[in-house]
Amino acid sequence: MAKKETTNQSYNDQSIKALKGADRVRKRPAVIFGSDGLDGCKHAMFEILSNSIDEAKQSVSIDTLLMLLVPLAVGIFTYGFVAVFNTILSIITCRLFTNLGKKFFNSEIPPKSLHSYIIGITVALLLPATAPWWMVILTSAFAMGVCVLPFGGPENSPFAPSVT
Repeated sequence: MAKKETTNQSYNDQSIKALKGADRVRKRPAVIFGSDGLDGCKHAMFEILSNSIDEAKQSVSIDTLLMLLVPLAVGIFTYGFVAVFNTILSIITCRLFTNLGKKFFNSEIPPKSLHSYIIGITVALLLPATAPWWMVILTSAFAMGVCVLPFGGPENSPFAPSVT
């Protein structure tokens, strides 16, 4: 059995070296992934897959939001300020209920989620332009508070929130 050479160097704050950039992961993978063995590899693959799914969902949300801007522009052109007011009120109500839902329902809706904007615009588009302001608030609140948040988010909801 080979003997380890012992040195008289002491371990102090001068012997600690901070790594920057790619060296942090390349030289000390266990710090980032929890281990440099098979468990760390599994964790790294899980993180890569999870991040790619999140980015794909965000991409779909952006596409849906851009798609809704065309009918919204037609509604604003046709009905004027009333359509703008209803849309803004609906979006504000949906965002408010999303934030309240995180507190009361312990929903895991990410902060950068665009679902409340999509639901708010869709609710505003489905309501008549002559709908009173309180109907816009109640409809948006129902869509978020009853059809989305109790189920943990729009992905888990068995309903189409804006249509209900």
